[in-house]
Amino acid sequence: MRTAGETIRGQFVQRIAATPPGVCAVEQTQSILKVCNAQSCGKCVPRRDGLEMLENILEDILDNKGTMDSLTLLKQTAENIKLTADCAIGAHAGKS
Repeated sequence: MRTAGETIRGQFVQRIAATPPGVCAVEQTQSILKVCNAQSCGKCVPRRDGLEMLENILEDILDNKGTMDSLTLLKQTAENIKLTADCAIGAHAGKS
């Protein structure tokens, strides 16, 4: 039996695979994070605050304010969420 996190991740993988050519990968990732963030119960600090941080970093990148440090911070924050989130959705969102 699949967990809720695995189910959601599978749906996102299908969505990405079905995305037509020319769609911005950063915008697609930001969209996925917004869905994951909307699912938050608010109890898990890594998920609640971390996903918001990821969204903000991606917004900076989309607004041409991103730097190489933004990419490093994006990767480190996602890894922290993946390793410390209390729920499967947070852990899988960190893999996005």
